Amino acid sequence: MTGAEVAAAVRAELEPRRQDMIDLLGRLVRIESPSDDRAGLDRFAAELESLFGGFGSIERLDPGDVLRGRHLRLTVAGDPDGQGHAVALCHYDTVWSTGTLKRIPFSVDAQGVARAAGAAQSRSRAQATSAGALYV
Repeated sequence: MTGAEVAAAVRAELEPRRQDMIDLLGRLVRIESPSDDRAGLDRFAAELESLFGGFGSIERLDPGDVLRGRHLRLTVAGDPDGQGHAVALCHYDTVWSTGTLKRIPFSVDAQGVARAAGAAQSRSRAQATSAGALYV
């Protein structure tokens, strides 16, 4: 199977869940979490734990800086022969200050392009990781 065939197969599987994925992206984008807002970062970390907790155990690692968010490590038990594994890495802080969503609210245009503070950075990666994990 070629890469193009794999991409087409994955898209066909995910297409029926398009609106669910858009809704999840919107939910994640609406949690403002600037890099220096520990409360906002903790809210987003809690959402990530809720989103990914069903896949395995989540360990919270505190970086030792009261303004910065925790690191989260998800451990998913592999198959018995040790063949399957995956790594997903993303940050969940944003460069956008609190209140930016009032000026640039989450929206999706007719072409399916999502816009908002954070929509094209950490939020979309968390959403895509979630969709991919559910696909496999």
